[in-house]
Amino acid sequence: MATKLFIGRAQVHVPNTCVWCESIQDVNWYCNDCQEALCERCFEGHQRARKTRNDVAVPITKATRQSGAVLSEVCTTHPGKSCDLFCTECHVVMCNMCFTQKYKQHTFKHLEEEIDSQKLDIQVQIKSLKSSLDVHYTSLTKRHVDSKSFKENVDVIRQTVQNQRLTLKAEIDSIADAVLVELSSLVDEEDKSHNQDCQSHETNIKEIKQLIRDVEQNTENMSSESLFELTGRLRTAIPLYDVTKKSVLPRQPHFVSGKLNADQIKSMIGYLQVDELEKENIGYKKKEIDSKEVSQNSTF
Repeated sequence: MATKLFIGRAQVHVPNTCVWCESIQDVNWYCNDCQEALCERCFEGHQRARKTRNDVAVPITKATRQSGAVLSEVCTTHPGKSCDLFCTECHVVMCNMCFTQKYKQHTFKHLEEEIDSQKLDIQVQIKSLKSSLDVHYTSLTKRHVDSKSFKENVDVIRQTVQNQRLTLKAEIDSIADAVLVELSSLVDEEDKSHNQDCQSHETNIKEIKQLIRDVEQNTENMSSESLFELTGRLRTAIPLYDVTKKSVLPRQPHFVSGKLNADQIKSMIGYLQVDELEKENIGYKKKEIDSKEVSQNSTF
């Protein structure tokens, strides 16, 4: 069946139909007051009728049709008949004969009434769509703002973690440096003790060796007086080189390694918490749409 046509789409060639006799022949006139097309014969009657003789009728090419006025289509099944009815069950336009022959048991509306009804429904749907559009725009803007705020918050947390890392590292370095300084102090103390002990031993070794050489070289040719003198010297020197005297040995250091405790380190640095997702923000619920219903609402 044919579909609806509006005057705004009059560029599509559809034969004009006389409203009075439904003829498509010689439909050359149009009443601007009645908003009706007329053939030559019906135009004469229109001009004589008391209700319409004062109406403004002009050649159809100069017609002033109201915006949205419905231009009836010619029925393809019954030539010469205009389709001015609408079957609300089959959602098709039809002429009177179509209704009588095929759709008599169906409910119907006049085409103009159905068009007005669907125009109103379209306006309601458009209003709903615009409202949804506004909500989506608002949600989109808010989502951008939330994402920006989220990333800024992450940057702040990242910097805080870096600061905690540097602080903890500095503290660890300080503790380790203190141990190393103490080790260096022990080494310095040992070097000093070592030098003192070695110097004493080296002096004793030198003196003892010299004393031994003097005794060995002069014993046989020595006078009794010199011998007595040397003997007295030996008695005096030997106690000075007491070998029972021991050096002060260094105190050996021992390092007690500590155990790394990840939990303690974590408590010192801190840990991350993420807010729970609110139920209403879990996501969008997809609404299923009946394609058949959409088709019925959008076509005749």
